[in-house]
Amino acid sequence: METRIQLNSKTYQVDVFKNMPSTELNKRYALKVERLTVPPMSGGLILNQPLFSVERRLIVNAEHSTFLVDGLYFEDDTKLPVEMVFTPYYVKNTSELVYQMNAFFRRLLLTNAIKTGAPATSFTETANQYAVPGEYDVDEKYDDWRDILDTPTGEPIEDSIQVIYRSDGKIGIKFSHIAKSMFVLKLTDEGKH
Repeated sequence: METRIQLNSKTYQVDVFKNMPSTELNKRYALKVERLTVPPMSGGLILNQPLFSVERRLIVNAEHSTFLVDGLYFEDDTKLPVEMVFTPYYVKNTSELVYQMNAFFRRLLLTNAIKTGAPATSFTETANQYAVPGEYDVDEKYDDWRDILDTPTGEPIEDSIQVIYRSDGKIGIKFSHIAKSMFVLKLTDEGKH
């Protein structure tokens, strides 16, 4: 016998207690989700503002080397060769946000890893940073991040930071073992919100 139930909730948790003539005490029942609808978050649109930036992680007790340009302080040791600032555009729901974040990480991690001989597109290493893992050592013959996308060379890099949509309705950011010592996320006020 099959019974269909519709559950509506404004939170990620739903408790169901079924006590009807169609249930028997000494039988086990399976629940099958036929359709899940996730409504748009925060009124349906995230403003087109930066949420976070990705920076190099420094070793413990390292002093930041800062320099002053036009009245602004910059931390040279944490800066990546290719700037990684995430700004979502026209996001209407959580799935779109997760997709845009994963595309952002994939493209810019591969771009940062390519070594073309120009300092703007290769990882630099200072005494205050952890050593660059061997997985990020990319052959100089590649000019574009698309050249190593989904290749044995590019896969450990593109999968080193991933965004997942958790079953409790929250977004998680997963760092691989090679990314843990390389990167840190710096949230903006909008990203903290």
